[in-house]
Amino acid sequence: MLPKQLRDRLGLRGGSAVEIEEREGRIEIRPADVPVAVDDSGGRPILRGPADAPPLTADEVRSMVETTRR
Repeated sequence: MLPKQLRDRLGLRGGSAVEIEEREGRIEIRPADVPVAVDDSGGRPILRGPADAPPLTADEVRSMVETTRR
């Protein structure tokens, strides 16, 4: 089990998919890529994820915006 602080930092929730890889004698665990599609039928592009994906919280969105500004 991963510690809650680590899961929170990585945005992992119960049932989240992860990728596990052995690298140089260590185990690397990372959030799995989420497949998305671009829907531009409404005149501007919108990314659409899987229907069963949990919605992002306001804090997660804020964190992503801040990360891309750096």
